[in-house]
Amino acid sequence: MRPRVPARSTGAIGSRSVSLRALMTLRSLVRDLENSCARSTRWREFTLSVLLVCVARPTVAWTAQTDAPQLQSASAPSGPIARWFPLTQTANWLSVSYYTSAQGYNAINVEALDLARAWRLGNVLELQGRLGAFHAEGTRLDAPYVHDSNSTTTGATLGIGSRLYPFAVQRLRMFIEGSVEILYTPGGSDFPAGGTGINAFLRGGGGVQCQITTQLALEAHFEYAHVSNGGGSVPQNPMWNGRGGGISIRRTL
Repeated sequence: MRPRVPARSTGAIGSRSVSLRALMTLRSLVRDLENSCARSTRWREFTLSVLLVCVARPTVAWTAQTDAPQLQSASAPSGPIARWFPLTQTANWLSVSYYTSAQGYNAINVEALDLARAWRLGNVLELQGRLGAFHAEGTRLDAPYVHDSNSTTTGATLGIGSRLYPFAVQRLRMFIEGSVEILYTPGGSDFPAGGTGINAFLRGGGGVQCQITTQLALEAHFEYAHVSNGGGSVPQNPMWNGRGGGISIRRTL
């Protein structure tokens, strides 16, 4: 009689095969999950990049469209006066002038120191704001009703001026200018003697400007000058007329 060999349990074999298949399936699922996560991460990054590009491009385009009219409007002249007379230069200048009397009955000489701010509009016209010091020395010879004919005095001037540049050659520019200022001589120092302490100070003439550097220029000018209170302030209403010239140094800002 053959010995009886115990038979293997089919239940154990089946459970092992099921466990093995479940392990393989689990590993496959884990790998698929890892791959899907990696793909989803890359997809999310790609999707976000596309969205950022889509959002940024219209924003940049809108900013460029909105900024362009502002730049154009800022650079464009605001009106016909700005188009006809654009501001082309701003400068400061210091001038020293000396005038002698143009009247035989007045032996009065005048010295003037002027500080001005100039605005050139275009290539021909220039406007000026002036502030200065005034000193006169001499006597008035036609003052029969004045006890003291001494006209020596010191004062201050304030006013405006204008200039035209009709001709220019290389570094040289010819100009014609005039100014209207108020002359104030404080205290009892009337000018001329027998006049008033507040007068109009008018000047007109021309000169030449020489450009030394891009910012500095030297000027020489010749002018006629007139001082008067306008009439009727005092019995004699004296005036002073003179002629002279001076030099200026100018610095472009």
